[in-house]
Amino acid sequence: MVEVTRPRVAGHSNGYTDTFKSTTRGTAWYRAVLFSSGQRFRVWDLDGNEYIDFRNGLGPITLGYCYPAVDDAIRQQIEDGIIFSYPHPLEVEVAERLVQVIPCAERVRFMKTGGEAMAATQRLARAFTGRDLILTCGYHGWVNTISRSGVPETTKSTYRSLSWGDATPFAEAFQSAPDQIAGVSIACSYADIEQGHTFLADLRQLTELYRRATDF
Repeated sequence: MVEVTRPRVAGHSNGYTDTFKSTTRGTAWYRAVLFSSGQRFRVWDLDGNEYIDFRNGLGPITLGYCYPAVDDAIRQQIEDGIIFSYPHPLEVEVAERLVQVIPCAERVRFMKTGGEAMAATQRLARAFTGRDLILTCGYHGWVNTISRSGVPETTKSTYRSLSWGDATPFAEAFQSAPDQIAGVSIACSYADIEQGHTFLADLRQLTELYRRATDF
């Protein structure tokens, strides 16, 4: 079945591909596999092999696969209809809950993907400051993957990629070009998350000092 997907699905996968991938901890190999089902934190492929999904479906499966309350809510909404072009009461309900539990949240805008949300926050930072340069750390979705081909040099010049764990290079960037920086975009480095436990707090202090946006 994996071989059948290759001529039709680019890279054989819309997520990970069956290629070697370099990481800070060595080289990981994502084997060509098709998953068919999942329960809680376990998934199974077409041959019945069982795996533990440490990546939570690359993010959205935070409560595990087939979580009863989530599945029941999905079934109910399917019966009522989905993808309306106008707002739904659930949007208001979820927005209210998010504002209650997130101290800095005042209003909510729902996006379809994390990459889309990061692109939106970067645009807001540029509009608010009138500046173009974004200091980045980590992966922010394929839209802003400036290291790949097909991205104009003029676009690449509006980003500067720095490493996770040490706020010093960010401080140096602000000191050298304070009038160019619009904001800072941070994505956690999973392999190095134990390093620099004050990193995010240090960055927040820095962006407050220069009155710049920070998005995570």
